[in-house]
Amino acid sequence: MTKIRRVMDKAVAGLAGPDKRMATVFLCTIQNQTCVSAEYTDRKRQASYSGDRYRQVIAWPESEDAKKHWARYIEIRQDGMRSEEDIDGRSAQAYLKEHWAVMHEGTVLANPHRFVTDPGQDGEPLELSPLEHIYNVAADRGWDTVDCEYQNAPKDEDQASGIPKPEVIAKRLTVAGRWVVPAKTQKVTVGIDVGDYGLWWTVGAWWTHFAGQVIAYGCWPEQSRRFFTKAELTPTIKDVYAQVHGAEAAGDAMIFWALGQLVDYLADQPLVTETGERHRIARIGVDSGHEYNAVQQFAQNYRVPNLVLPTKGFGLAVKNKPMSMWAKTPGTIDGWNSRIARTQERREILVEFDANRWKAKLHGLLALPMGSSGALTLYGGERVDHRQIADHLTAERRVYIEAAGRKGFEYEPKVGVHDNDWLDSTTIAAVLAGFEGIKDATDGTPQKPARRTNRQRVSYLNT
Repeated sequence: MTKIRRVMDKAVAGLAGPDKRMATVFLCTIQNQTCVSAEYTDRKRQASYSGDRYRQVIAWPESEDAKKHWARYIEIRQDGMRSEEDIDGRSAQAYLKEHWAVMHEGTVLANPHRFVTDPGQDGEPLELSPLEHIYNVAADRGWDTVDCEYQNAPKDEDQASGIPKPEVIAKRLTVAGRWVVPAKTQKVTVGIDVGDYGLWWTVGAWWTHFAGQVIAYGCWPEQSRRFFTKAELTPTIKDVYAQVHGAEAAGDAMIFWALGQLVDYLADQPLVTETGERHRIARIGVDSGHEYNAVQQFAQNYRVPNLVLPTKGFGLAVKNKPMSMWAKTPGTIDGWNSRIARTQERREILVEFDANRWKAKLHGLLALPMGSSGALTLYGGERVDHRQIADHLTAERRVYIEAAGRKGFEYEPKVGVHDNDWLDSTTIAAVLAGFEGIKDATDGTPQKPARRTNRQRVSYLNT
């Protein structure tokens, strides 16, 4: 999406040359509420494009009789196709002819010629009206297809599931600027998502009731562009490593080195409130799913003991046994849908968490009105544009599931969306905050203010 926006605003808009005006026409279909088509046809977000959204059905049949007849029409058509005895839908069409007037009454359509006139097996036209065509599409391919392809009004999946829209998240700003720690802060944690080309990181400041603020985020190596995708990173980890060392190395070695550069930068970053009170990072969690050995080696050998913890998120299905019912092992520290465990064979520490439940928790914090207890916000300041992290935070869809006597959300990537790295890093930061004493009412434990204590060692897990 970022790449398309850049092509539209820079490459295409500049084709006329300097000091020239050029009209740009963008013909598109709105796939979802966050796609580029939705943005460029929304005059509030892209006023210069004077966007219009056209619908095939301007007015639907309004009478209750018409609605009942069309529902019955769909049933008859689907029954005929299911039995393979009426694949052309002639029984449904006969029903339509019988109730033609009432089923079409009040209908207004943009294109009266949009229906299939090709002959069926009996030599007669397959469809007789554009409204019949719409209901055939609904019967055969679902109402989501009608809403998208014919009405340019797809349902808002995020809103229906409780995930805030990206443009709403991008405006959850406070007056405090980047790296400024809110006065209420009790703990500061960091999450790092490891990729082939870059390390994506989020710094979260947290306080009572799991309220918090993202006080900084970024990608290492640092990028010069405001908007970019993981596929467009320039430079990449490999580029910087080769520049410093004169040659490339194995992937795990370059990740190990890159983590050192980033974590040093984060650990040495001065963290001060507006009143001058100093803080420090309590924990840094690094996703180990991509380069497990490199992350483990880095965490064990970093110059500040116990600061860095390897993490691993599990997308547990609702029907599966929750982490609270997992077998207890000696030395394990249990948290809310998470635990700090030790692998028995290699005596390695690993923070494990239910990614579905923690992402749902994070989206719950982002959905709370600003100023309410437990709300999560973003840092503010002049010329701040949080659209990219907002896109990451909403890069996955979720489905509410009830199974095996349990219920909850299951997350999956949106079709065609690949950049969710700051969602993962922000989730990791939240998980670590839970282990640092930040709780809320949904965690199953009474709320107690987290004390600002010295960093607790985790080496006791080896006992």
